[in-house]
Amino acid sequence: MSETEIITALCHMHGSRFGYALANGTVGVYDRATRYWRIKSKNHAMSIHAFDLNSDGVCELITGWSNGKVSHTCTVRVNRRNVKGKDDCRAAIFRWEINFRVGIVLH
Repeated sequence: MSETEIITALCHMHGSRFGYALANGTVGVYDRATRYWRIKSKNHAMSIHAFDLNSDGVCELITGWSNGKVSHTCTVRVNRRNVKGKDDCRAAIFRWEINFRVGIVLH
């Protein structure tokens, strides 16, 4: 990993991929030593968990945030290009918001 911030959470996704959360609000996925994708937030990820929520056979990253949001982010490349011409695989498939800080996401 080439991250310089403190790692606050890790979770196995599938195969050689794993999800991570950093103290500065960054959440993402690595495939071995290569960063697959990441997002940065002003909020902090309180908990991350890998789960196949849409039953497509691939685990997505479920993140519970300090502001009460729960997001479900895909971990596979989608057929869409971002502004830099790279495959965009950070599509938030699902978001849910509560009025309290998320303590942990359980399976």
